[in-house]
Parts: sequence; C-alpha cells; structure tokens
Amino acid sequence: MKKVVGLSLIVFIIAGMFLFDGQSELEASAVPSDSAEVASIQKTVDPNASYAALRNNLAAIGADLITRGFGATGIGQVVGIVDTGVDPFMPGFRKADGTLKIRNWTDITKEGKAVILGKYRSSSGLISVHNVDLKVDSLKSMSGTYVVGLLPGVISEQLPSYPDIYFIAYDPNEPGVYQAVAIDTNLNRDLSDEAVIYDYNVSRTGTLIQVDERKAISVVVASLSARGDEVIFGFDLHGHGTGMASIVSGYDREQGGVAPGADLVVAKAISSDGFGSWTNIIKGIEWCINHGAGVVLVGAVSEEPVSQFLWGSVERLAREKGVHIVMPAGNRGPGVGTLTVGSSWPGLVVASGYYPATTFNALFQREIPRDMFYPYSSCGPDLQGNRGIDIMAPAIAPVPEPGYHQRLQFALMDGTSVSAAYTAGAVVLLRQGAVRFGQDPLEGAVWALLEGATPLAGLQPVEQGYGRINMLRAWSAVVRGIADSRLTLVRKWMGKAEDTDLWIQGHQLGALPLWVDNLSTKVRRVNLTATEDWLKSQSMYLDIMPVDQRSTLIYGLGELSPGFHSGEILADDPETHWIDRRMVINVAIPDEFSEEGKAGFPVTFELGTVLERRFLEVPQSAQGLSLSIVALGGGVRFMLYNPDGLLVEQGWAEEQAVCSVGLPKPGLWQLCLFRDPQDGDLDRKMAAVVSASLYGVTVTDLGTSDGVQDFIVKSDELLGVTLSFIGPGPNSEWRDRRSQLIPTHQATFLPPLEITQDVETICLRFGTGNSSTLKGYVYYLDEATGRWTEIARSETDSMGLGQICLHEPLRGRYMACVEGYSGMGSSCYGEIDFLVVKGGVGSRVPLLGNLNLLNPRANLMQVQAARSPDLPAVFVIRKGATGDILAVVERAGAFQPAVVQVSGTGELRTIRAFLTDSLDPVDAYVTIGGVAYQLQGGMITVPRPPAEHGEYAIPGNRGMLRFGSKREL
Repeated sequence: MKKVVGLSLIVFIIAGMFLFDGQSELEASAVPSDSAEVASIQKTVDPNASYAALRNNLAAIGADLITRGFGATGIGQVVGIVDTGVDPFMPGFRKADGTLKIRNWTDITKEGKAVILGKYRSSSGLISVHNVDLKVDSLKSMSGTYVVGLLPGVISEQLPSYPDIYFIAYDPNEPGVYQAVAIDTNLNRDLSDEAVIYDYNVSRTGTLIQVDERKAISVVVASLSARGDEVIFGFDLHGHGTGMASIVSGYDREQGGVAPGADLVVAKAISSDGFGSWTNIIKGIEWCINHGAGVVLVGAVSEEPVSQFLWGSVERLAREKGVHIVMPAGNRGPGVGTLTVGSSWPGLVVASGYYPATTFNALFQREIPRDMFYPYSSCGPDLQGNRGIDIMAPAIAPVPEPGYHQRLQFALMDGTSVSAAYTAGAVVLLRQGAVRFGQDPLEGAVWALLEGATPLAGLQPVEQGYGRINMLRAWSAVVRGIADSRLTLVRKWMGKAEDTDLWIQGHQLGALPLWVDNLSTKVRRVNLTATEDWLKSQSMYLDIMPVDQRSTLIYGLGELSPGFHSGEILADDPETHWIDRRMVINVAIPDEFSEEGKAGFPVTFELGTVLERRFLEVPQSAQGLSLSIVALGGGVRFMLYNPDGLLVEQGWAEEQAVCSVGLPKPGLWQLCLFRDPQDGDLDRKMAAVVSASLYGVTVTDLGTSDGVQDFIVKSDELLGVTLSFIGPGPNSEWRDRRSQLIPTHQATFLPPLEITQDVETICLRFGTGNSSTLKGYVYYLDEATGRWTEIARSETDSMGLGQICLHEPLRGRYMACVEGYSGMGSSCYGEIDFLVVKGGVGSRVPLLGNLNLLNPRANLMQVQAARSPDLPAVFVIRKGATGDILAVVERAGAFQPAVVQVSGTGELRTIRAFLTDSLDPVDAYVTIGGVAYQLQGGMITVPRPPAEHGEYAIPGNRGMLRFGSKREL
C-alpha cells in the first residue's frame, strides 16, 4: 500500500581522488550535510479569525467528530516534536488538573548551552564575579560552592538592553551533586528571590523571563551535569515548534488540538534562526523514540535527496519500536519529483497540503471556490518512482506565538509542516482507536488513515497521495479492522520487475507487462480498472487460483499532450471492503526543442485553474538554457527545476520574467507556472507565453545506427573548434560532474587532483541560475611550504556560466572549489564540471568527415561508435582560439546485442527482440516514434500505427541504437 519520501541540504565530502599514470583512482563517499530549515512564521492574525480557522481545520479533517462522538483524544499516546523546541507553559500544554503535557525536553542543537564562569564560594550571602555581586543567601549549597554562569546570548538578544543574565547552579541535597538552578530573571542580581528550578525531565519545572508587559521567554533546564560544569537550557525563540505542538495538542483550555489528550516529548533539533542539521534531526527522532513516543512529528525537510545510509538507522529503530514518523512533504513544490526522503516502510507518513475553503475564508475574508491544493507542496514521485505523498491535510493555520501565556497572540503559519502536524494528530487518534479495537497500532493506524482518505477532485496521486484526511471514514476502517488482501501487483519496465509505481520520463507509454499475484488460499476474481482514459488494462478481470499468478498488459492509449499525466491501475477483489492494490503510472511529456535550440508554448489559466507543469529535454551537452515568461491578464508565479527535482529558479512574472541557467544538466527540466489563492485573481482568466532557448554550443545525441553515432551540434556563432578525447580509455578518464545546492557564502570543495604525467588541460566549468553567482577557484600545492596557493579564479557571467582552463599544467596536486552567492534564499544552485584532458596519442576523435568549423546553425557531427568497451568514451569540443571547452560529449558503444523487428498488419503490431547470434528472445525496452514498450518473452503485440524507425536501449547506459521497422504484407 505504499510509497517512498522527505529532508536537508547536501554537501559532499569526498576522499582523495588522484590521477596516476594510466589510471584514475577514486575513493569517495557522499555524505548528507548538516542543514535543514523550517519556514518562518508570518503575520499576526486576529484572535476571532484564528479560533474560527482552527475550528474549521478540525472540522475539515473530521477530528472534532471523532473527539465528540467516540471520546478519542489521544490519551495514552505520546508525540515526539522534533523542531525548534516548545514553550511548555503555553496554556494549551496544560492538562485539566494543571499538570504539563510535556514529559521530557532535550536540546540536541546545544544552542541552550550556558557560559560557565566558574565555581565560587559565598561570603555573607554574596558571590563576587568579575566585580558583580550576586545575592544567594537563601540558596543553600551542601558543599558551599556555587556554579555561576550566563544564559546564552541568544536569550539576552530578546531583551531591550541585551543584558547579561546570570544564573546559579548548586547542590541542595548532596555535596557535589548539582541539581538546582536559579536564574536572575528580574535582572536585579538577587537570586534569592528567584524560583528554583530543576532538570525538566525530573521535575517539569521552569521559569519565565519577562520581555515586556505581555511577552515572556519560557526557560527550562534541559540538562544539568552532576558536577555542574555543563548546563543546557531549553527554549523556543523561533515559534515553529510551539506552533506544531499546538496543532497537535491545543491552544488553551477552550480550544484543543487534534489530539489534546496526548502527552509530548520535545527534541530541539533546529536553532532559533530556523536552521538545523539532518544529523541533529536524526538524533532528535531517535531520542523521542527512546523516550516513549509512538508518533514522531518532524518539522523540517531537506532541499536535496537524503542518503538511505542516514535514514536507515532511524527507520530500523522505529520499526523495532512500532513508531510512526510523520514528515512534511516540503515547500519546494509544485514541481513533481521534489521529495527528498523515501521509504517503502508504512510507518513513514508524508503529508502534502491544501487550503480548506472554510479556513481560507475565515483568515482572509475572501472565498475560494473549493478546497484547493497548496501550491508550494513538494510532490512525488519519490526517489524510487512511487507516489511519495501519503495523505493531504490543511496547510494553513493560526498558531500561538511562544511567550504570550496570559492572552494568546496568533501568527499565521502555512506550509506542509502544518499539514504534517494535523496528520500526526490524526495518526495519534487512530493509534488510540487501533489499541481500543485490538489492532496493531502501527499498521492499523496508517492503513485506516490512507483507506479513509477522500481524494480532492482534479489532483493527482503524486500531489495528494490517497487524498484528504477523513477521520470519520478512517475511524470506521479501524473499527472494521485491517486484513491483508494477499494481492500484489508487479510490473516490468526497462528490464526490471518491481512492485512499485512507475514514472516514465520523456516518452509516451506504449505497453508493459503486469502480473497479479494471489497469495491467499482461495480462488479470486480480481477486477482491473484504470482511473484515466489514456490508461487501459488488456484484461478487465483475472480469475486467479490460490497461491498463483496471472499476467496481463497495461496500455497507453492515444498521444498525451506535453505536461505531466498521472493515473492509477486499480486491482480490486469485490469481496473486500477496499481497493486491494493500486499502481500509479506517471508520464512526463516534454515540449520539443527545434534543431536550432528553440521551444515555445502558451499556457491558459481558466477560472479557478492554479497550476500548469511543462517539461523541456535538455540534450547531452548545453552551455545554457534561457526561459522567457510573458504573462497576459495578470501575474503568475514560476519555479524551474533540474532533472533531479532541485529548485533552480523561482519568481513572479507580472508582465514578463526571464531566467537562465548556465551549464544545465542533461535531462528533463521542469517549469511550473501557478497561482497561489493568497495572491487572489482566481476569478479571472489569464495566460502566459513561454519561450525557451538553448544558447551557446549545444550537442544533441540522435542515437547510433550501423556503427555511426549521429549528433546535432548547434552554435550561436561561427566558431573554429577542435575535438579530442579526455583520456585513452574509460579507466583513465577523469571527470567530476555534479549538480547540487551550495549554501550561500560557503564553498564546495572538489576532490584533490594529483597530476603525475603531462596533460593538456585541467578545466573547471560551473554554472548557475541568474539569481545567483558562483565563484570558482583553483589551487596548487606548494610542496616546499606545504601551502595551497590560489593560481586561478573566475565567476559566472550574465548568462550564469563560468570556466577556468589551465593549459599544460605543471605536475603536482591541484584542488578546486566553488562558492555560492544567492539572492533567492539560503542556498544557490550549482552545476559543476571538473575534468582533465590528457591529450597525446589516441586522443583524436574518429569523425566521419571534418568538423573544424561550427556554423551559426545546426551542424551534423558523425562519430564512429566505440567497437570495444576499452576504447575512449568521452570527448570535448574546444574553442580553437582559446582552448576553452564548449561541450563534453559521450560516445556510445557500437555493439548490438539484440535485433529488434516490428511486424504486422492492420491495427496490431508485434515488436520482437532477439540475440544476433543465438536468436534467443530478449526482454528489451524499445521506443518507437517516441512511444516506449517493455517486451516480455522477447515480444509484445500492441495496437499502434506503422513507424519509420525506433530505438533500443543499449545495456550499460551506453546510448540508444536506432533500427528500421519492417512491415510484413
């Protein structure tokens, strides 16, 4: 029933990479960085509007009905909050008897670590520290020694005069065992009149530091070492964590949250500036699990994909303990494929967001026609191609700002973290129900949540998962009980058989084989249907014997228009109460570039339409990509994503906007145009015209036929060029090509490179979007001094492209780095290509004809394909005058392990593939006329008109072989 999903910024730490005579040696590991970010809290909201919005959100998910009708409040459940901390003294975190709901508090970030000034003895009730006298006459130390310190400066910064705030730690019960703390909250240097507090995890005590007449800072002791040499205080100065906890637990005695009966444990993993680390988030999740949490709510998401290595340990712990981890999808949408963490484990629940119409009206006094998708939600498919999103929940809510304990002050919070908080609360209630009705809390709760969801019309599975939370339906599912349907769906694509969803990028769906497994002990009839007209199953139903398997074909019907298309194959046994299995088929169809590197398309937004996704296929090598967006009849927002789903550029086109990217990564780029309901103007039509161009030198691979690989080389100007391989063979080629986010004002260092032989060129190329600037540096190690010396630098130009080429470099060690400067946010997008051109014998590229001059148009380049895997594969096109690299191109292999034939008459065609020598059938992946097919048993029969030629994917990612079709009369 599941998927994969979300968190943080990635930096790479790569061990030594050295170039030796005849070979390159790489020892590398990609390690996710310590960077995650939560959204800032927005404007203050009127209390009346806030309470109305909060009630509407609870009604939107049905939590109010469950609480009133079935008495489910989450009692007996514990929720872990991994965020910026939580203010424990907010009224919503008190139970009816006045005790606090928060059981435990820890600071993973160590932001709350105090400055210890030393240990002192008192004289006549006074301690003198740096000419400051502190009164402690009522604080009795058993050893007579007091630890004196200062609260972290981040707390002092909240007060008008930025004062030093002193505290005393002492040993009231046992000499040398420090357990009590007094803080000079009123800044009068008299600690005798202060409330004494203890480690919150033992005492649930804390104190307040008054900021003004209405606001105070809540401070707890998160940890206190027995010797008193380390004191860490807990607080939430940001407010995100307090807001998340309020949605789950409550706001005051009158207005509860989704699960007001649940207890909380708090792990501060994000600092007061809203930034944290994935490492700390993992520690926070583990700490919450080990302190009794059954549901862990994580408030931060990552900008780049997180490695399974990091996620694996915490998932194993959660599996062992039966704990749900609830995470936001992220706010990097609405691009598809923008999720950054994934797992097929059902205990990970990922939430996207929507605007409930009633809540939107209460907050903005403006109506929207219906519940609407929150357009910044990150979307699936996830890292494995699955739908990625599980559930959809309200993405906007007023939350109480920390410190306003007597009279709440509400601020507006929007984003998928809000959705995750509502989802976590719903999971808590369903866990309580699962326990009540004898179900497994982990599987029962998530199964009921997903099966009970109500889809929002017009949205796709990658946007909403199973749909909006519907607690009434979910509760009914819990009461009815979970039963394993014992059905599985397995499809085959690109030679692999998997039980996952499918994302086809760049081609139409032709056909693929599908197997339905009946793992039960009875005969079953399984109905097969599709949710979209363009998707069809060959069989309407299959009768399957016990513990048996039947196969069928899934077809794509008709030609899909450019854009993103998503549909589901549903496998349903009518004797069960639910859809037994679902498989999502996603297809992304690009707008085509002409040979001159131009593309364009109009986009129309009808009344109430908010989103359009389009794709552009960037070829094997391009110096730049440029987009122009002309808005007609109103403004429109845009976001541009690279093929990995990384956000490259974003903005607002009031009339016209232009963005460009230097050195764009080959593959499917995505442009999203959308309108946010908060911007208004949904009640009128508007349009946009998009023009795209590939600038500079662009190389497009047309595939290989009869041992010759054809390319189109487009140039904007008349250029003299030379071509050469970068090394004499694949094992001696050295190239580091990457696309990543670079923290602004920071540098990404590339692996050190040792040159031990004469080479022609070391080249560092880099590119970025027009809202950012990259600076590249190359250093040389002075062996005499042992110091790295800068020998070259450059930065990106107006088109986002930069390059450093060192011709005939000295032997020795080199290192390169790239710095990022962004006007868009905390990080900037970076394309980096660091390579060595060795030159010498064997570097000549085997061209058919000459190519020493590029005309300002499309030029045909024909290269003999490699006849052996040992022959060189990568070559460069260089500017003749300067030697600068214009393009880097990969040569395909010439071997053809299979022959592909297309035959048949009428409306049906049979595609066959077989080995050239033995004639054994091959389950090939074949495209004909831009339509993709997966053969099974070496063949597939499909409805399709004749095509002039097709392509067959060469194993080992060595390109496409072209073949001609054959019509049998």
